[in-house]
Amino acid sequence: MKHLTFLLFFITNTIFAHDLIKEIKPPSFHILSNRHDKTISKEKAFLDLNILTPHEINNFDLRYGIDGTEDTIHVDSNFISLEIPIGKHRLDFYINNQYYEISTQIIDFKPCHRIIAELHFSLAKQQLIVKKPVIYLYPKQKQSIEVNLDVRGELTFTYPEYNNKWDITVDPSGTIYANEQSYNYLFWESDQTIEFSALPFKEGFIVKGDSVVSFLENHLSSFGFTPKEQADFITYWAPNMCKNSNLYICFMFNDACNTFATLNITPKPNELARFYMLWKPVSGDGSNAQLIPQQIPKMSRKGFTVLEWGGAKLTSD
Repeated sequence: MKHLTFLLFFITNTIFAHDLIKEIKPPSFHILSNRHDKTISKEKAFLDLNILTPHEINNFDLRYGIDGTEDTIHVDSNFISLEIPIGKHRLDFYINNQYYEISTQIIDFKPCHRIIAELHFSLAKQQLIVKKPVIYLYPKQKQSIEVNLDVRGELTFTYPEYNNKWDITVDPSGTIYANEQSYNYLFWESDQTIEFSALPFKEGFIVKGDSVVSFLENHLSSFGFTPKEQADFITYWAPNMCKNSNLYICFMFNDACNTFATLNITPKPNELARFYMLWKPVSGDGSNAQLIPQQIPKMSRKGFTVLEWGGAKLTSD
């Protein structure tokens, strides 16, 4: 049986802990009833399953395991009945790599009994629109620079236009020259599908909507954003974030941002700092969320420095 690692968003693993786990349904096995059935012989026990997925699917093969042994059954109506050997067993269920595998605790299957249960499958991937990653470049002297972008998805917009690379000239103020025009930064956006296990959802913060601006100011300053860079970030993200009573926010830094895209810059900068934000409105105040507060690293601005920031609003199943 293929084993996938659950992670918070799917925290067992969905998006948060405890109350916040309700924001995206976690993969689960839930027994609705366990009763004696006189129509079943004393040598048998049955498990009736209602199979629920985030998006209605049918006509699929369900792989299931009983104590490590495997079999496959075709499902065409989201309901199946399995004959299970008498005794105590652990079960595993798997559709495909689009969904998290489900494993049960040990279940006691008694003679002449029928267990009715629900399988709630959760998506193993998050569809993201990676919004407004912008790249600032600060060389020590005016020079030609080549920037290569390898995105884990489909580019939907770039500015200036990206033609397999950006060939640009940049001065120490950060002004970029290309196509006989000047720019403050390089810009790209992308549609991506990301494995939940690649995202740091055991960490992060619950932030009130009316505190978003001060929260971002503090954390961007800690990372090393200049006032102008902070203003660019906050004026882009905060207006929509502030409309929510409470939000979940987490950050990804530096090499972790390769989850979304890799940057190759020639000549190589002395400092390549990357800062991505993932966020989602949450119901309630999130007071029961057990999240690890993130430690914000500090970028260096010695020598040729590059800063990239971007982010995505998370969606539910």
